[in-house]
Amino acid sequence: MYTRRPLLIIMLSLQAGFAQPSSALSPPAKAVPDPDAWSGPVGVAQGIHKDRWLMPAIVRKPAPESPSSVLSVIAESPSTLDSNLQTTLEMDAATSSIKTISLKSTAPAQPQDAEPQGAPAAGASSLEVARDEPTFWARMFKDWKFNTQLGINGSQGNSEFFNFRGSLNATRSTDKSKSSLGASYSFATRTRATVENRLRIDGRQEWLQVPLPRLRSFANATLELDEFQSWDYRASGNGGLGYTFYDTPKIYLLGSMGLGVSQEIGGGSNQDLRPEAVLGAEFRYTINERQKITANFDAFPNLSDTERFRARGRAQWEILVDPETTMTLRLGLEDRFDTQAGKLNKNHDLDYFATLGWSF
Repeated sequence: MYTRRPLLIIMLSLQAGFAQPSSALSPPAKAVPDPDAWSGPVGVAQGIHKDRWLMPAIVRKPAPESPSSVLSVIAESPSTLDSNLQTTLEMDAATSSIKTISLKSTAPAQPQDAEPQGAPAAGASSLEVARDEPTFWARMFKDWKFNTQLGINGSQGNSEFFNFRGSLNATRSTDKSKSSLGASYSFATRTRATVENRLRIDGRQEWLQVPLPRLRSFANATLELDEFQSWDYRASGNGGLGYTFYDTPKIYLLGSMGLGVSQEIGGGSNQDLRPEAVLGAEFRYTINERQKITANFDAFPNLSDTERFRARGRAQWEILVDPETTMTLRLGLEDRFDTQAGKLNKNHDLDYFATLGWSF
């Protein structure tokens, strides 16, 4: 007689810390390995033969230290189906996703003359896999950490003013590189007249795998828009090497130097491409688990005009207000200096701020 091969849909649900199978799904002892024999997290694998559920079986989640693991699961079908099915799953430990699934019937092969025309050979089965594929955005923003900061103050009456300051930053760190993106915007009015309207966008990439252990290479790009400068837009890009002087849980100090170019557009400024040197420093001091002080400084001497020099410095005190909601308070100063700010502008712009932020 021809024995129909079951259509098995493997539904795998891995749960970290799940040590015992549910009592409602408990299979016979011979179909389920003893979960106490596993040293790592386990999950439950179930099979479906048309409208009948097969006995569940316990599977092991790969250990975090191994790149992948092959899992063998024996799911015994009801006696009416008269067949045993062996499923082998290969999983990726980094993403806990199924890489490959193979299905093999352990029932003895039927005589060739008993097979109807077009029937599958013994040991072959049709297989469908039900699993959640990561979305495009999930893959795009994997390993990225985000932080946003907002600050508002104002007054109405004898004095009328309004100040807004906001920023959004994203960072991603791996063993080989560090990436960061950031955007900050400031807007202010006095007696309904705009006195500040400034946007800054930064992108930085660092490569940590260089011959010397404390050395790293970097590339940086910046776009600035400022309504109250002698230019409308300023774009700059640079690259070079950085050296880590200290890197401890309490103190971090990085120095960097390199070369780059900048160009100012609009506002009647000189729009030539200017070569620049880059000198920078980054400092962090961790007071405790909820407080830290950070500071950074960047100077850009003009290589084609020794009288032209610009710099930017920033220091802030960050306090974790609520660990559960990741709310932070930041108090800080930011100074921008340019020797060619224009006849109607001062060389220094000093901002002081207090903002609330959240990480996600």
